[in-house]
Amino acid sequence: MRIKKTLLLTILFLTTKLIFSQTDGCGAGSTLLTPGAVGAACAPVAGSTTAAFTDSNLGCTAGNENDDGFFKFIATATSHTITIDGAANFDAVIGAYNTCGGTQPTGGTCVDVTAGNGIETLSLSGLTIGNTYFISVHDFVAPAGGGFGDFTICITTPAAAPANDLCAGAITTACAGTYTGSTATATSASDPSALCGVTPAGNGVWYVFAGDGNVITASLCGSSYDTELNLYSGSCAGLTCIDGNDDFCGTSSEVTFPTSIGYNYYIFVNGFGGATGSYTLAITCAAAASPTAADCSGATTVCTDASFVGSSTGAGNVADLNTNNDGCLGGENQSSWYYFAATTTGTISLNITPSAADDYDFAIWGPGTIACPPIGAPIRCSWAIGTGITGLTTAESPQTTEGMFGNSFVDAIYATAGDQYVLVVDNYTGSFSPFTLDWTLTAGATLGCTPLPVELLSFNAIVNSNKVDISWATASELNNDYFSVERSKDGIVFEEVLRVDGAGNSTSIINYFEVDYHPIVGVSYYRLKQRDFNSVVIYSSIVPVRYQPNGNFGFSLFPNPGEAKDIKIELTAAKGQNILVVVRDIAGREFYSKVFVTETDGNKIEAIDTENTLAPGIYMVTASSNDAFYSQKLVIKK
Repeated sequence: MRIKKTLLLTILFLTTKLIFSQTDGCGAGSTLLTPGAVGAACAPVAGSTTAAFTDSNLGCTAGNENDDGFFKFIATATSHTITIDGAANFDAVIGAYNTCGGTQPTGGTCVDVTAGNGIETLSLSGLTIGNTYFISVHDFVAPAGGGFGDFTICITTPAAAPANDLCAGAITTACAGTYTGSTATATSASDPSALCGVTPAGNGVWYVFAGDGNVITASLCGSSYDTELNLYSGSCAGLTCIDGNDDFCGTSSEVTFPTSIGYNYYIFVNGFGGATGSYTLAITCAAAASPTAADCSGATTVCTDASFVGSSTGAGNVADLNTNNDGCLGGENQSSWYYFAATTTGTISLNITPSAADDYDFAIWGPGTIACPPIGAPIRCSWAIGTGITGLTTAESPQTTEGMFGNSFVDAIYATAGDQYVLVVDNYTGSFSPFTLDWTLTAGATLGCTPLPVELLSFNAIVNSNKVDISWATASELNNDYFSVERSKDGIVFEEVLRVDGAGNSTSIINYFEVDYHPIVGVSYYRLKQRDFNSVVIYSSIVPVRYQPNGNFGFSLFPNPGEAKDIKIELTAAKGQNILVVVRDIAGREFYSKVFVTETDGNKIEAIDTENTLAPGIYMVTASSNDAFYSQKLVIKK
């Protein structure tokens, strides 16, 4: 009998020691858990702590650490999520460690979010695949009221974030492009949070559009969840808010915005209240309405400090101002726009004197490259109530902006030679009465002209056999130093391919033709950079090209713009190549489709609208053959 009792006690002792060694200490004996597959649901494993467990002293001290137990796992991804669900008698506290020495991975800090029993979660990141990590679990309640109990635990592996989860990974978009995706696995890392039309809620993805002078619509209409859309310019390191929208079409979002050549526009797709789901982003483009003097892009260039009479009689054809760039103005009423530049360093003051009892306001953007619409808040702004003189004066230093209760004056501009500015004079009264603008230049300041140096008629890049033919035409050139043809793999980062001298000054049409003999295989992007003798730089629109070394082709449209009956297509292809040409409007409706078969090597020219069926407007013409695909905008005139 004594032998049996002794044997039983020995068995019980060994059993107790076995359980203790599995979960009590942090180390090789900790219970091993296996992370789930990527995107798989939680598969809980039962666990418990007992009164016999000891304190590990690893620093996870919330509540009662005295009875902590341990698990371990081998990382199968760089991110894992640990979830623990305490039973009715167990208020779990959970922590994660790189080693039993106490250092913790990103996201591994001890947590006890829920009061009483409930679910606790750790989201770990920056893990090293193949390394072993440790998990501590204990009950928040002191031993007198508990201290140990039951729970379930699992380790899941979140699906990988989208490639465009971060701004730096933004996907390049183009006119007539459609882009589908999901924000379900997007993270909130580096996402914007400040108000931009609407307040972004994070967990979004990024797209980018290279400004080409067109008016762009980015639409999420038809997406499967409650979306938000925010629009920025600049760079990922310094985003400037332009606009935002929520619920334009049902619970989906849409923004329309004019673009400036040489600027990138970043589109942030996210969800209201942090909602996520599948989306479709459609990019459509329309030619900007012809600018007037009431539009930024139609601004009058000021060449001297002579006073002049102006009149603000309307808001123009382009919506240049919004809540993200109008500063103190609160919108655009009756406006007139001006460009001016400092040719020498000094102080610039001005007076705007109404001819009648009108409330004139103003704003100035700069210094730097002229952009229309203006980007960011103005550097000087006055929206004061009153019908008298308003303007800039050194007496108001250092005040740069004022609201309705100001005195109608803000600080002067302290300019450096070469600085360029945009000025809008806005008639809040809306009376159509003129004003007089007088300059006061001190400390050596002088003003000079800031005209656009080149009037560009066209810019084309067309694949021709194993090279790309690049052509452009100018209607006039002023002070033009040279052109650079630039090429890019992604439409964002460009490199110079070749350089051509400009004509200096010209008032007649000049045609240019160059060749890129070493094009990039696949899709690439070309643009034209123009530089004048004063180092002012402007860019053309960006032209996409798809080059395939074998079986490639090219096409062009002329005249473009033109009347429907006159439009012809020129195809450059190998003998016997089938090329499908399709014409669609910006809504995607098909108006023309034909397969052309080239009978000989070289060029083939045909009319594409012999029945004159295309109404005036903007169309996208696509040409495809085998794996090659090209598109070009077509403008039908009245």
